[in-house]
Amino acid sequence: HTVNIRGVMVPNDYKWFYDYWEEDCTCPKDVQAIIDIFQPGDEIEVFINSPGGVIDVGSEIYTLLRSKKDNVKIYITGEACRAASIAAMAAHCEMSPTALMMVHCVSTRASGNHSTFEHTSEMLRTADRALSQAYVAKSGMTEEEALDMMEKETWLTAEQAKARGLIDAITYAFNLCLTSY
Repeated sequence: HTVNIRGVMVPNDYKWFYDYWEEDCTCPKDVQAIIDIFQPGDEIEVFINSPGGVIDVGSEIYTLLRSKKDNVKIYITGEACRAASIAAMAAHCEMSPTALMMVHCVSTRASGNHSTFEHTSEMLRTADRALSQAYVAKSGMTEEEALDMMEKETWLTAEQAKARGLIDAITYAFNLCLTSY
């Protein structure tokens, strides 16, 4: 079974809009449809090329994939940014040597007085801590290390993601043998 996480990650209710304009998008219902036909022993291949999207969508897709973790293989083929990087943490993950991963803190817009902004600020810190757990669980890094990486809006090559433990392998990687004469 194949799941394609392409384009923006959107809530189920927004999918019709992207479909109407023939733009790539992924919603939790897309992933759930594959999980629903899952049989014991089946393997699910997930291909990610997404700039990310809504944080709760990334979390829901992560949770859906994580529930079948032992039978899921994830391949980052282009980019896994923001919420898509969260989904990529759900199971065994390989990344193309030309792909990119990006992690950052949660963002939003707010209006109101100082109390509203203080509340929004605390909500964003809480969301960052919650999402950092996907990176911690995958890589073994501390929460502080994950939050620092998110705070700096970190872009990673496949080599860098592998070195940090965020992926398991580099797809199509090969070793060069250099011979001196």
